[in-house]
Amino acid sequence: MRSTPNQHSECDNSDEVCDSIVVIAVKKRLLHFDQLVVIEHHNSLTRIAQLPTDYRQPDETTGDCALRIVSEQTGYQGKVLEVGPTAFVEPGQSNCTSIMVEVSIDGDVPCNQLPQLDGNSTTENRVHLISLRDLTESLTSFSERGVLVDAQVYAYARGRDAVDREQQRVKCEINHPEQFTSEKDTIQ
Repeated sequence: MRSTPNQHSECDNSDEVCDSIVVIAVKKRLLHFDQLVVIEHHNSLTRIAQLPTDYRQPDETTGDCALRIVSEQTGYQGKVLEVGPTAFVEPGQSNCTSIMVEVSIDGDVPCNQLPQLDGNSTTENRVHLISLRDLTESLTSFSERGVLVDAQVYAYARGRDAVDREQQRVKCEINHPEQFTSEKDTIQ
């Protein structure tokens, strides 16, 4: 039986409480671009593209919960890379909290090449693998098709965009230092 929102479960090794676990699951394959796992959730009112998420069971650790979520919602088997701190979902609007967990999925192992859902799911969900290379553009196409994109997915994409831009800038500065001389250097 799943817990319901606001039935806080204790977070690993602390006195903090959290409402849900949100998973940033990235599928990695040799010689392929990494892919973010996004769930397109259908309900009676709308379609929403979101990260895999669920409530933690009382007997689960945060990491175990994240692996269960990925398995149940996508069929993939993964490995926990990092567990984040408890954070507010809507600061100032509610007291709901979540913990983000980063999970890596090895797409080259047989169980992750054609993952199978267990068939016990009662909701209509569709699993999307979105290349991290075109993540922002792909999310825009979701919106154009009438699928609402969860703010956490957009925030992740925008963060990756910022990191990519900075890496490109540094690479350009290393390869073409003459283009990056400061005014101080040219005045002397």
